[in-house]
Formats: sequence, structure tokens, C-alpha cells
Amino acid sequence: MILCLLLSLAYIPIRINAGGYHASSPMRCYVYSTAIIALLLAILRWFTIPVACSAALFVGSIFLIWKLAPVEAKHDPLDETARRVFKRRTRMICLAEAVLWLCLLIWAGKTLCRGNCARCMDGSMYASHRRMEQSLFQVIESFLAYRRADR
Repeated sequence: MILCLLLSLAYIPIRINAGGYHASSPMRCYVYSTAIIALLLAILRWFTIPVACSAALFVGSIFLIWKLAPVEAKHDPLDETARRVFKRRTRMICLAEAVLWLCLLIWAGKTLCRGNCARCMDGSMYASHRRMEQSLFQVIESFLAYRRADR
């Protein structure tokens, strides 16, 4: 449930501001959007996606969105002012999501030392390095569990 909410919070603002495919009816739009979110949730739930792969997909996605957005609909073209506004909004959303994603990686113990620094040699960083091997879904779950434990 939490992952669905997080995915929706990341996906919907980008989709609204960046444009893209427009279905022929509101019902088809709802069905397609729901199917995409369900497919993404299934992939995150049943497949382990390493953090490095997730990072590559994220960076590639941000790059494509940054370059291509906003995408116009055939039946509703954008004027220059609207195009500029949607481009700026999309880029701000991309930057905000990138910052949040990086904060999550930092919290998860993503470091560059790879076990060679003094803190890692004595074992105090073992838990952080174990988190680097988790999938993004597991990192999000452990972050949420950590936040609930603080309350």
C-alpha cells in the first residue's frame, strides 16, 4: 500500500506535466494508467532490482523526460507559454524526485568506500553495506519501518 502511494506520488506529477500518450476516452486513460501502475508495482514486488540497475534506469528516465517533455497531444497542442510552463514544472519535479532518491540512497548506506575504509574494516559499517545489496523495494520498506520505529 505504501509503495503504491509512493509510486503514484512520483508518477502522477510527472505524467500530468510532461504529457505523453492520450487515450481516446477518460475511461481508457484510467484503465491504462492503472495498468501501468499495477505492472510497475508487480515488478517491484516480485523481482529484485539491484540498486545499480535502478540508478541506471532512474538516470536514463530523468534524462529522457528532461529532453523530451512536454509532449503534446494531437488534439490539444501547446502554445509557447504553456510549453515553457510545463517544461519548467517537469524539470522541477524531476529535480525534486532526484534529490529525494539520492537522500534515500544515502540513508541506505550507499557509500563509495566498498569496504576499504577504517570504519568498514572494524565491521561498524557492515549493516550499511548489506543494505546496498537490497532491491530498491526492500530499501523503501526498511526506510519506512525505521521511520515507524522512531515514533
